[in-house]
Amino acid sequence: MSVSDPQFRPIPLTIVDLIAILFPGALWVFMMLTTYETIVKHIPITPWEEANRLSGVSQSWSFGVCLFVVGSLTGYALKPIALQTAQAVVRLRILGPLVNLLTSSHFRRYRQKMRSQSIRVHDLKFPFDALHSNEDYFVRLKQYFENRLGIKISSSSGYTLFMFAKRHLRLVSPAMWEECERLEAEVRVSASMLLAMLYSALLATLEIVVYRKELSSLILWCIGSSIATCILISGFMHTRDAEVTYTYANCLLLVAEDEAKLARNAPAAGEEKLASH
Repeated sequence: MSVSDPQFRPIPLTIVDLIAILFPGALWVFMMLTTYETIVKHIPITPWEEANRLSGVSQSWSFGVCLFVVGSLTGYALKPIALQTAQAVVRLRILGPLVNLLTSSHFRRYRQKMRSQSIRVHDLKFPFDALHSNEDYFVRLKQYFENRLGIKISSSSGYTLFMFAKRHLRLVSPAMWEECERLEAEVRVSASMLLAMLYSALLATLEIVVYRKELSSLILWCIGSSIATCILISGFMHTRDAEVTYTYANCLLLVAEDEAKLARNAPAAGEEKLASH
């Protein structure tokens, strides 16, 4: 495939991207309306009570369309910043013990390395070079791209190995690239939902502390939002690391195939050169 070949975004990825816009957008709309009732009108109310109130305000389809449009625009506006913001949240030192607990199952395969190098989960920064940089597959891919491109690849320069591996997949194997893009799309969904649920838990806690009434509903809301936040933190970190791992694994397969092809062609090229002399 040439670089200039136009490619449409695969339908499954488009669907996941739409989910990453619509669901978090709808949640944020209800969170903002609930915040308005709480702070401006001083009414302790849960999101489902707010949704029930809105359903009784207007039965017209135009009102539903307006909510859908506002939710979509909200989700679309938050989508570009969701990944970086969610990554910053899970790296907060105050959440360190919780993040370590929630991600211990997934990151146990890095346990020995993290202990020997004093790496903590909340210190990790995408694409997690601290976990991968001294692995054989990372060194081999880095050497391959540096030799082919004639540049020095360093995460400090902003041009990471992960970025080159992702673009290589896009040009050489769209099927493998689509697999990695699907994981990235899932990460965007997790990030957007994580931020919404975290805000929901904080808002529920605020209402409990300030108003001290309607406690049964508010406590249920706070517990539900907190559990959802924990699940989303675990899923976010798991899928984020899986995206990196799958990208390197797929790219290594292509690089190995390319190197094998070059090795097979080298003797033939040498024979042709000798024949020409």
